[in-house]
Amino acid sequence: MLFRPHERILFIGDSITDADRGRDPAGLGLGYVRFIATYAAAMHPSLGLEFENRGVSGDTVRHLEARWERDVLAPHPHWVSISIGINDVWRQLDGGPGPVFIDEFQATLARLVERTRAENIRPLFMEPSIIEESPLSEGNRRLAPYVQAVRDLALRHGAPLVPVHEELIMFASAHPRPRLTVDGVHLSITGTGRMAMSWLAATGLIPGTR
Repeated sequence: MLFRPHERILFIGDSITDADRGRDPAGLGLGYVRFIATYAAAMHPSLGLEFENRGVSGDTVRHLEARWERDVLAPHPHWVSISIGINDVWRQLDGGPGPVFIDEFQATLARLVERTRAENIRPLFMEPSIIEESPLSEGNRRLAPYVQAVRDLALRHGAPLVPVHEELIMFASAHPRPRLTVDGVHLSITGTGRMAMSWLAATGLIPGTR
C-alpha cells in the first residue's frame, strides 16, 4: 500500500483528467479520478484518503508549468499524480497552436518535479494514455518518446509509475472491442475503467490487473 491514512492526492493533467469536473458538484469529474475516489472510499474506508482534481482540458506540460504554483504547490497535497503529454503530441498532428516537442517536454516536467519535491510533495507519474488504439498509429509512434521520458523521470526520482500507455496498448491489442477511446484520444467508459485500474494497481489499492 503506497498511501498512509488521511493522505491527500491531487490529480493534474489535461482533458482526460479534467473529465468535465466543472459539471460535477464534487469536483472530481466524470473520468478516472472519480472511479479511483469511488473505489477507495468503498473498499478502503479506514484509509480516509482525500482526492482533488486539477485537470484542465487542452493543457500541455507548458500550461501545467504556468499554473503549478497555484494548483499544486499552494494546496500542498501529500501526493501529486501527473498525467500529461497527449496534447503536447496532438498539437503536432492537428497543426494547432503550441505543440511541445520532446526536449521541452522532458526539461519542463523535470523542473516541475524538482519544485514539487523541494516542497515535500511526492510525485506519482502516469504514462500518457494513447492516440488511437493501434500501437502503429502516427500518434502513438510520436508519443513513444514522451512515454519514455515519464518512465525515466519516475526511475530517476524513485517515484511510483502508473503504466497507463503500456496497459492500454496491451488491452487494445488483445480486445479490439470495445474501443478504449471515443475519438482516438478521449477515453470511453472501458478506457476510463482500465486507466483507473492501472492507477489503483500501481498504488497497491487493488492487486495487479494483468
